[in-house]
Amino acid sequence: MIRSFRWMFLPLCAFLIAPAFAADEKKKDDPKPPKIMEKKEAENKLIKAGQIAGELVHVEPTKNSIRVKVTIHYQELNQGAYKALIQAQIDLQRARDINARNNALRAIAQHQANLITIKSTSKEVPVDAADDCKVRSAQPKAAFDDMGNVKKFTPKELAALRGKDGLFDGEFSDLSPGQVVRVALVKPKPPPTPKNKDDINLDDYKLMASRIVILSQPAPKP
Repeated sequence: MIRSFRWMFLPLCAFLIAPAFAADEKKKDDPKPPKIMEKKEAENKLIKAGQIAGELVHVEPTKNSIRVKVTIHYQELNQGAYKALIQAQIDLQRARDINARNNALRAIAQHQANLITIKSTSKEVPVDAADDCKVRSAQPKAAFDDMGNVKKFTPKELAALRGKDGLFDGEFSDLSPGQVVRVALVKPKPPPTPKNKDDINLDDYKLMASRIVILSQPAPKP
């Protein structure tokens, strides 16, 4: 009797264990969501990149500070495409003929193509110019002849004005809203450790501009 009970118990164990294995197998086969760069992460990475580029929207000459509007690209996961991708992979595993298999493969390729959506937003970044900040320009400063007309430089004159970096001299006063600029960012030297937390000045830890390049001038107004 004990032996017969043992033989009855084994199928029961197999019946109970099988769904657990099936659940584990399904969970293991489900694709994990791809790692994406979210909006906040994209903003932080932008600052850590060492430079920013965008439209100059504000200049504060008295404080030697500027604000640059930059475009930030980030990613969003398409939840609908992700769920459809899981279902398409399940359909592929269950396919019993070539047509069902091909349909599942086409669906997988389609959903993978729509899995991530690229979005963009703009952000104004305030930057203070360091004491030794250099301003360079992709174009030379305008010069005028004796008649008051804009002077056209010869190639030889341009070569003489151009620096080793291929750019021309500029000054902070040359900056104006509407220009497209590229700003190199640096961290100031860390200040002495304050004795009290109330003595911490957050301005001591702000990123500063070591170099500002004027890439283009504002488009003329119609």
